[in-house]
Amino acid sequence: VLAGLVIALGLFLTSTKGHFGIVIVMVIKYFSTVISGAYFWAEGTAAGSLPAWTFSLSYNLWYNLVTMIICLLIVPVLMNRIKKANIQGM
Repeated sequence: VLAGLVIALGLFLTSTKGHFGIVIVMVIKYFSTVISGAYFWAEGTAAGSLPAWTFSLSYNLWYNLVTMIICLLIVPVLMNRIKKANIQGM
């Protein structure tokens, strides 16, 4: 349910506010993955000697940051192409 909400919010904000929507959605995604990572992997051995929250914060930061940068670069290009295709198709 949360993933669907994040996707819907991202589509809405991306179409209305551009890059701001992408950043908001990625921040929501980051916090949800941190919370779930700390909760579900608290007793796992992947964290080693780090506390679960510290490990989850650092682990999830890097791939979410890279994903956000890629989305900030690619999504506007895709949205422009979709808009042009819709205009030409009518």
